Amino acid sequence: MKLIIYFIMLIYLCVFGDVKYKEAWSVGSVTINYGKPLDNTSVFPYHPSREEIKKAVLGAGKIDFKVKVMDEDGRPIKQARVDAFLKINGFGASGFKYNEKHELTNEDGIAEIKGACDGNVLFYVRKAGWHSSCRTEFCFIDMNNFSLHDGKWQPYGMTHEIILRPIQNPIPMIRPHGLDLAHVFPKTGDSIGLDLFACDWVGPSRKGETVDVLFTYRKEENAKGYRETLTLTFPNKGDGVYRLPRKKWSTFQTEYHASTDGNLYQDHLEFHREIAYKASSSGWTPNGRSEVIVAKNDLGIDDYLILRTRTQLDENGQVVSCHYSKTTTAIDLLRGRFRIGWLTNPTPNDTNLEEDPNRRLELSDLKEMERQRVEKARREEAVSNVVSGFVAAVKAGRREEAMSFCFNRTQLAMQDITQWLDRNIPLFAGGEMDAEAEPKPFVEKYSAIVPVRYWRPDAPETFDIKPVCVGHVWGKWHVLPDFENWQNRHNPVTQGMIMEFDRLKPLFEEYRRERMNLPKPPPPAAGPDVEAEARRKAEEARRTAEKEAERKAATDPPEGAAVTKTLSDFLDALKAGRREEALSFWMPADAGQKERIGMWLDKALPFFKTGEAELVAAGKVFAKDGVAITAIRKWRKADPEIYGIEIACMVRRDGKWRLITNFEDFRDRINKLDNDTLNVFNKLEEYYWDYKREHVEIVRKRKNERFY
Repeated sequence: MKLIIYFIMLIYLCVFGDVKYKEAWSVGSVTINYGKPLDNTSVFPYHPSREEIKKAVLGAGKIDFKVKVMDEDGRPIKQARVDAFLKINGFGASGFKYNEKHELTNEDGIAEIKGACDGNVLFYVRKAGWHSSCRTEFCFIDMNNFSLHDGKWQPYGMTHEIILRPIQNPIPMIRPHGLDLAHVFPKTGDSIGLDLFACDWVGPSRKGETVDVLFTYRKEENAKGYRETLTLTFPNKGDGVYRLPRKKWSTFQTEYHASTDGNLYQDHLEFHREIAYKASSSGWTPNGRSEVIVAKNDLGIDDYLILRTRTQLDENGQVVSCHYSKTTTAIDLLRGRFRIGWLTNPTPNDTNLEEDPNRRLELSDLKEMERQRVEKARREEAVSNVVSGFVAAVKAGRREEAMSFCFNRTQLAMQDITQWLDRNIPLFAGGEMDAEAEPKPFVEKYSAIVPVRYWRPDAPETFDIKPVCVGHVWGKWHVLPDFENWQNRHNPVTQGMIMEFDRLKPLFEEYRRERMNLPKPPPPAAGPDVEAEARRKAEEARRTAEKEAERKAATDPPEGAAVTKTLSDFLDALKAGRREEALSFWMPADAGQKERIGMWLDKALPFFKTGEAELVAAGKVFAKDGVAITAIRKWRKADPEIYGIEIACMVRRDGKWRLITNFEDFRDRINKLDNDTLNVFNKLEEYYWDYKREHVEIVRKRKNERFY
């Protein structure tokens, strides 16, 4: 079985002749616009032999591509893991076989994948703290296309850009069992309500109690066909829906937050399908006719909806309370049937749409959350009453009454509270300082911190905020008035209460800082890791400066001018068909190489004579110490806006500049040159690739503009 697919492909080649190079691939899950071949060859399109094809599709075709990982602002992400699976040998005993590659991105966010495969590749990108990329799949082969040259799947060395989205604040959300919910309308004009919280329809023998969205189905039919519509409406003023495209390249495909702009939300939305009847002689079609879709606007997998439901407005039309949801599946309407999947944020007025995939909320969870919310509100009210009564008693000088609000289990604690009251009652009673409880306490199960505001009557705009700690002991809330050293003076407090206070203290400190417009606390002192990071960045900046200095020194104007002139003369000879003159610009290392250069010229000359291809110097030469790498621009006369960047490698020998070979295999063919020459080539190589990346990006943009 494993060779059946490849056997069919080979038969196809025998019957239909030569294969073709196709610039745009869409066989996999993505469409990749490869453009023209990147290697320096005159054979275009590619015409691989059957032996090459057979060897490649059996898993021996070489592949090389780079994955550049960035965030949504284009900043590179380092240390991201690229898991690539290069398919080989068709079917194995347990299914497909893959040559697995796992690489981490470098400082520039780039990881390179090399290996061999049968022309099918898929990869994922992931990193802790980021949403993973979706499966990216592409192939270099289909029934009428073999992008293969010299045993390498083309384009060889292409860079694929992948965007990761950060994990911000995932929360558990409500969703139905099985990811979606289905319904069939018995007849036209029927309506049904959906309860997004109960995850069920509203009706007899159903769990739904509150209509969040109402779906109405209608069908209009005549002799030519029919039209069916599904309309979404909402029961509350302020409810609504709007539509957005998915970010299909990420596992988290929606916006992080729903919009609070009421103008975006529509109070209704309609989906429809228009079907035309067509006569058919097939025995499989009912009534001798088939159905053809004329038009439709279903919600496919490319889009999603954001809904605002259970909206409550005040007298000015402002939203007081609402809930936000998003759809997770397509809404396909077909003969009165449809399905819908969604996620709902259970917290009122919370716009967060980033779900926690590891937890799903159910109706029982919602009831428990509501119970906890009510219980917390009651605790907050009880704490506020205790603190307000305590402060009122202190201000009025009623020492015994104030004492009754405090927790004084031990004699030592009672003495401490008495001393605190003796110090503060005169201040409150004399009006030198006043206090009032803030309306929002920070409450846990057994502990609370209430911000209390102090000011002098002669300067009320200048105030301070201090905490009053409250604990739930022996079934009642008691005041622990001295916050700074309460842990030492109230040691009978349980360990669980201490842990709750530790969680509440940062909340109070942040509240105090915001209320008093205090500056943010200074960052922590630089530890070893921070210092190491600073040293690393300084070293990186130094290397960048050195690299730029080397780049400037690499281009020698006199050498560059000589290289450009030599190359231009070679191109003129090539275009004029002067074979021997063109051959004289080369420096063959041996007879075999000279023969190969001659074969290359014989293939290239017809293209230049007929004007099907033309080479011109791009004007950028990297030359140093008798070695040069020259960027060459190649295009067809019929399409001069779309071009490729190639390379010519040259050396200075016997006082003249001479071509060596194309860039792809120059390392193999200049092995007889001295090591110094090879070292210079290695240094110049990265300058060429930087230049090429910049220009290929420009070409890609130009090419895309032509098709939009």
